[in-house]
Parts: sequence; C-alpha cells; structure tokens
Amino acid sequence: MGSQPTVAQTDPSHAPPNTQNAKQIEGRIARVDRDEFLLTVKGGTTETYQLSPSAQLLRARRGSVTDLAVGRRVGCVAIQSPGGKLTATECRIYPADLPGVLEGHNAMAAPITSMIIGHVTQISSDTQSSPHEPGRVTLKIGYSGGTQDLVVSPLTEIRLITPADRTAVRPGAHIRALSQQAVDGTGVVQTLSVLSEDPK
Repeated sequence: MGSQPTVAQTDPSHAPPNTQNAKQIEGRIARVDRDEFLLTVKGGTTETYQLSPSAQLLRARRGSVTDLAVGRRVGCVAIQSPGGKLTATECRIYPADLPGVLEGHNAMAAPITSMIIGHVTQISSDTQSSPHEPGRVTLKIGYSGGTQDLVVSPLTEIRLITPADRTAVRPGAHIRALSQQAVDGTGVVQTLSVLSEDPK
C-alpha cells in the first residue's frame, strides 16, 4: 500500500508572510513533495507553493442560498458596485465550533473587494422570487466593531465548510487557497480549501 503524501514544516526563511502581497489561488494539485506542492492553474500553467505548518485546512462542498440562516457564521468575498453596494461573489458557511475564523471586514484588493466574516443577523429577500428559484437576498452580517449589508445573488457561490487534515492535500485535489508572499518571495499558503463538486 502506498504511503500518504506528507507535509513537513516550512523552512523558517519563508516567514513571516507579507500580508500586503496576499492573493487567492485556485487549481488542481499536480504533485506533493513534503511541504511543497505543485499547482496546475487556469490555462495549464504550474505554480509552486509552500504549505505553512499552521495552515488552516478545510473541505468545501456546494451549498445554496437556502443554507443561509440567521445565526450562521459566514465569510463572504464581496465586490463594491459603483453605487457603493456590496455584492457577494462567494459565501462560506462555517460550523459554529470551527477554530481560527477571525471576524471582521478586511480589504482584499482595495478599494473594491473585501472579505466580511461574522454572523448573519438578518436576511431580507425579494418577495417576487419563486421558492424554487430563489432570487437576490440581502444579508446583514454582524462582527466585532460593526455590521455590513451585502447582496447575495443567484450567481453567488455558496460553500459549506468542514475541517480537513493534511491527507486532503494530495495530487488531483481541486483547491482554493490564500497565499502570502514570504520575505524570500516564496508563496506560503495560510488557508487551503479542498473543493468538492458533490451534490449536497
């Protein structure tokens, strides 16, 4: 029986990360070599990344707008429209006991893209929407220091999140991750989600 790929500790020269050079990456893992993995990204090109020894590892399966409910903890990537309204491109629904999820409203690609993490305190929907084809809804998300309204549309990608371990980081896995540039220029992954296309 073949051995599982392992991920070792990242070399100290790769820390601390430069948070101003954080970026989201997505692709399929082509190869794993201890703490390093080769990612095939859109267009077929490959990129090499290091996995931080403290990386948060998650599994993400498809959800729907009906999974959003008052009290649920969510993390949404939002884009600001010319009128100033925020529209979510992606919303992740986290289990209540998942550690390492820090609430707040943080810029990702200022000034138009941000990450909002908090608890849903209110949902208002379009009363003209069919119950079988939910339309746009507005979430009010509360977090330490404030609240934020944002629109969730039928185009918003909704994912249900559960914890994963390092055996999930293996060739063939479709992943989305947050990479930060270390002082030596290496891309160090701090958060990694394995995307499942399985139905709910």
